[in-house]
Amino acid sequence: MAAQATFAPTAAAKRQAIESIAAVNAERCNIPQVLDALEITVGTVPSINLYIFELLQNALDAGASRVSFVFDMGSSSVIFEHDGPGGFGDEIAHVKGLSNVFQSTKSIGSVGFMGFGFKTIYKRFQTVTVSDVAGWRFKFHVGERQLQLGPQVNVYSRAWLGAVCPTWDDSIVAPSQSYTTRFAMSLPASTFSSTPLMRDLDEAFFQDGSCTVMASG
Repeated sequence: MAAQATFAPTAAAKRQAIESIAAVNAERCNIPQVLDALEITVGTVPSINLYIFELLQNALDAGASRVSFVFDMGSSSVIFEHDGPGGFGDEIAHVKGLSNVFQSTKSIGSVGFMGFGFKTIYKRFQTVTVSDVAGWRFKFHVGERQLQLGPQVNVYSRAWLGAVCPTWDDSIVAPSQSYTTRFAMSLPASTFSSTPLMRDLDEAFFQDGSCTVMASG
């Protein structure tokens, strides 16, 4: 199967790899043990802005020297880009690392060494799209469904299988000039939809001057 290959040098091969990863994970991960683990792990993430540090860590792991955060208040979205050499390249392992749980390319001691680090994004957002200069274009969607438990009591059920089943999408925007990798987060989770996105940045202490930060809307 394509997902078992080491390289995906063409766009068709990359798309096939994404579809194969999704098919395998839809079967392997659609069990209570995995879905409950995702729900519990994301639910117990101590801060909704932890995704900022996870994205920065991923950029450092990729050898990036420059990153950019764009907080768009109008669309309630955040775009993160970095200039790590080659983006994801043709290696499937890095792409699978974003899709899997209990597996990761990170070392023990890092936030995401069990494959959960990237999933911190879903504490804050329902959707994340991923693109790079090597031609990868895919997204994850962890949708939610509102459950009414009483006249004024609502809870939200999340579709956690979406966190491990990527979808190929040719319409996803490529990284900006001078960057190699792009993550776009959108649709804030309802639990935190009233919290301004800029508060995520204010509460995260990245003020070392190495980041370009812009806000629009």
